[in-house]
Amino acid sequence: MSVGIAVVPLGGETYEELYKNADQALYEAKESGRDTYRLYVPPSRKE
Repeated sequence: MSVGIAVVPLGGETYEELYKNADQALYEAKESGRDTYRLYVPPSRKE
């Protein structure tokens, strides 16, 4: 099972923002293989 995680406030402050960003994190988790998770990190925080 793959999981995408978004937390307040970095992942968004509304339900819609959190859902969209968690979905993006889930997509990244699925791309990297099975049975993993990804935490949403805003583009400004990625290195």
